[in-house]
Amino acid sequence: MAALISFGVWGWSWTNGPLRFLICASCVILPAAMWGIFRMRNDGGSPVIEVSGRVRLLLEAVFFTLACGAIVSTGNEGFAWTLGIVCLLHYGLSYDRVIRMLRGG
Repeated sequence: MAALISFGVWGWSWTNGPLRFLICASCVILPAAMWGIFRMRNDGGSPVIEVSGRVRLLLEAVFFTLACGAIVSTGNEGFAWTLGIVCLLHYGLSYDRVIRMLRGG
């Protein structure tokens, strides 16, 4: 959720005009859709488009890296560091899932 909020804040910061709402929503909906559509089998529900564990892990890495970059670009470097560290801790604590993803499954 913090990553999606980061994308929304980033989109909101682009302009002050009426397009602000559309850009902000698009910056949240597109990454959220990618997260939900491209999934691996046996990882919390049926995938819309099934990908290998390695592809999913890469997708997640890109997702969180872009979220941190989006927040840095809005001037909140501290929150970006916090988000990045929490993500790394999460993946460290769920190492069994990461190993399963790296093995392809």
